Amino acid sequence: MMLKEGERLDDLQINGLKIIQNARLYTFTSDSVLLANSVKASPRTKAVDLCSGSGIVGILLAGKLNAGRVDLVELQPSMCDMAERSVELNGLSDRVKVHNVSVQRAPEILGKAAYDTAVCNPPYKKEGSGPDERPEHIRLATTEIALTLKETVAAAAELLKYGGRFYLIHRADRLAETAYELSAAGLEPKKMTLIVPKAGKEPDTVIFEAVKGGKVGLKTSVITVYDESGNYTERVKQMYGAKESK
Repeated sequence: MMLKEGERLDDLQINGLKIIQNARLYTFTSDSVLLANSVKASPRTKAVDLCSGSGIVGILLAGKLNAGRVDLVELQPSMCDMAERSVELNGLSDRVKVHNVSVQRAPEILGKAAYDTAVCNPPYKKEGSGPDERPEHIRLATTEIALTLKETVAAAAELLKYGGRFYLIHRADRLAETAYELSAAGLEPKKMTLIVPKAGKEPDTVIFEAVKGGKVGLKTSVITVYDESGNYTERVKQMYGAKESK
C-alpha cells in the first residue's frame, strides 16, 4: 500500500492494527482511544461512528472489541479516503464501511432505529467563541461550523434502536449542556466518566454513556491519563493494549 504525500502509518499496538494519519489534515488524540475503550461491543453489535475522522474509533471497535458491523460517518472526503484505506489495510472491509455524509443526514441514509450502539467524538468548540484562523478542514473537525452538539445528539437518537447505547466524549466545561441535550433527546445518561489529563489536575473532558429510553440513574467514575511522573496510568496503559506493570 502506497502512502500519499504527508501521510504516515501509525501502529495502534493492539492486534496488529494500523492507521493512516496526516498531520496536515487532522490526527486523532487520546480522546478517541478513551472513547473507543469505553464501549461495550460483541460480534452481534451493529455500531455507527459519527464524526469518524480517519477512522480510529471504528477500527478499534471492529479490530479490538470485535463489533460485528461498524458504519463510519464523516463529512470530509479527505478523511474518508484515509479511513477507507486504513480499513482495507487492517482487513476489516467486510465489517467496516465508510460513508461520506453529514451526521444530520445519516439517519435517512443509514436507517432510523438501525443500530445497537452509536459513538461520537464531535467538534468541541462552539462557533463564534473566539478568533480562529486555522484552515477550514481543521475548524470543521474541532468547531461547530457544520454540526452542533444538539444536532449530533438528535442524529444519534434517530439512529439507535430502543435500548441502544450512545457513547459521547465532550469538553468538561460543556458537561451540563451535554447532559441536558442527551436527556432531552430521550438518551438518558447512565454513566459519566470524567477524564483527568494528569494527576492533580481538573477534568478536561467527559465521556457519557446514554441509553435510548433508559430510566433516570447516573453512575460516575474518573480516569486519570498521566501520573505525577508524566507516564500513562496503569488503566490507560491497558486501554492502549500494554500489559500491566508488575
